[in-house]
Amino acid sequence: MQKKGPRNYPVDERRTADLGERLRLARPRRKLSTELVSQRARFSRTTLYKIERGDVAVTIGAYLRVLAVYGLSGDHLLLEARLRPTPNV
Repeated sequence: MQKKGPRNYPVDERRTADLGERLRLARPRRKLSTELVSQRARFSRTTLYKIERGDVAVTIGAYLRVLAVYGLSGDHLLLEARLRPTPNV
């Protein structure tokens, strides 16, 4: 029998689903096919489909490569800045 991995928090699943949906909508706005995006990101179309569904099993690096293909590679820095703890003064 196959072991199950750790359960994800529902909030994380919603966030990745939301990100995947945004990426799915961004692709046709840029007039890019799934084949072209997957070639440029150097992974399979199946992985791209998983990303667009917000699959939490896909590595963060794959999500970042899609952002780079869409010309949004700097957007992860905004997310990082929001997550960085503020110093106690």
